[in-house]
Amino acid sequence: MNTCSVGQAAPAHKGPGVGVSRADMRRAGVDPENARLWHVEDGVDEVPIGAFVGIDLTDTDLTTRTAGELYMVLLAGKTCLRFLVPNKGRIATANTEPGPYSINPPGSVEIIGRVFWFGRHRWRWQPE
Repeated sequence: MNTCSVGQAAPAHKGPGVGVSRADMRRAGVDPENARLWHVEDGVDEVPIGAFVGIDLTDTDLTTRTAGELYMVLLAGKTCLRFLVPNKGRIATANTEPGPYSINPPGSVEIIGRVFWFGRHRWRWQPE
């Protein structure tokens, strides 16, 4: 998983960091210590491959959120972005906000955190 702390530059990059500040995170209700930056390798319609997303690692409880919010999940062993909806003890996932949603077997989706920010940079990501 290509992550680093939000508010820092990506590990191989010597230029400026991402376009979200610690003050922006606090205004969004996200503790900067629990936020991570992720380089998207499996995107959704609204967040293309190559973008960066800010993930709140503490926001994993679907019962406290509106259905259809964007989350970073581990699905079938792969880290990806998906819109999530709770569905009778299971989690439904989709690549687009309006769906269609796929109902996943219990325990097959691990929620890593909610996406609170995304952006795109022109420089090339070089994972370690």
